[in-house]
Amino acid sequence: MNKESNKIFDFLISDYIYLPYYKDYKINVKDGEYIYKNELLINNDKQNIYSSVSGKILGLTTLNNKKYIVIENDFKDKLKIRKGVKRYINKYTKDELTALLKKYNIISEEDVNSKVLIISGIAEYFEENVYSTLLVNYTRELLDTIDALIEVMNIRKCFLAISNSDQDCVNILLNNLGTYPKIDLKLFNYDFSIGNKYVLINKLTNYRHKNYGILYFNIKELMDIYTVLKKDISPSYVYLNLMGDLINFNRVIRVKKGTNIDDLLNEYKITNKDSVYINGLLNGIKLNNTNYIIDNDIRSIFISKDIFTQEQTCINCGLCYKNCPININPKYMHFNNDEKSKKYREKCIGCGICSYVCPAKINLRGVYKDDKK
Repeated sequence: MNKESNKIFDFLISDYIYLPYYKDYKINVKDGEYIYKNELLINNDKQNIYSSVSGKILGLTTLNNKKYIVIENDFKDKLKIRKGVKRYINKYTKDELTALLKKYNIISEEDVNSKVLIISGIAEYFEENVYSTLLVNYTRELLDTIDALIEVMNIRKCFLAISNSDQDCVNILLNNLGTYPKIDLKLFNYDFSIGNKYVLINKLTNYRHKNYGILYFNIKELMDIYTVLKKDISPSYVYLNLMGDLINFNRVIRVKKGTNIDDLLNEYKITNKDSVYINGLLNGIKLNNTNYIIDNDIRSIFISKDIFTQEQTCINCGLCYKNCPININPKYMHFNNDEKSKKYREKCIGCGICSYVCPAKINLRGVYKDDKK
């Protein structure tokens, strides 16, 4: 697989964009109406959903048992209200900054008074390189955003965590962090679990930090914060990896939020659509079909051979327990349905390492063997 290092490719030519519709939300547009980019599409008391493009509202459709509002993209990205660009993003008051981040669903009320900030630049799956690519391409913007959050939100301690194997990323950060003394760079040897949010928080913090309250973002989320603070608009792009052993490249691609995966695969002439995974092979999911809509939760799309073949009998090798980052017993959790196994399932972070290392190919991750999930 040829990795096209540190380059970002655009796929912004989808004719139709699909944004989620929930029945308990207020819909702010009608079929046939024109909607502007960043115009409020639906909302309730807790969340606002904005259009990522400008174009015509075509109505509702259902894909994979989820309802979406379909927008015919006019490729003009017209804004109803064109706002000025904020020159210095650290000039907000705390109330102004937190109001903006809540407006665009980035933080909740309980996050507002957190005093510890953790930024993860470590891939959640070892083949992904979205975070490091964004850090290399937008170093100053991302560091300015971290600095603004520290200053405006009165953060006491800030950690920026990256993998020491991302040499381009390490070098560019070491060359720039001298002007950002409040950012504590942490380098980690990569293992299967270190990119997991809960594992990383436990590695970086102690009891005192947790009492202060912890605000956690990955680099993709930090890019969204930069957009919000700089332009006061809803982030309309998703950055993701397109890769796999059935294609000959690994690319970071920028797409419009609400793009259909099928459109993206057709653009790259990918015809093998029976082995498509999203968000890696450890704890990602295999798609039953590629008529699937891209949102902020998608980090990567893999076109790969199945890693799980026919399950065999457990050989009691102990690899699942040895490799579990939170020290539970995945084998016991999988084969038993008592109170002990239920407690294990409550603690399980769903990282998928146990299933990945199992030589018997048993799908151990957080599931009792007879669960209908």
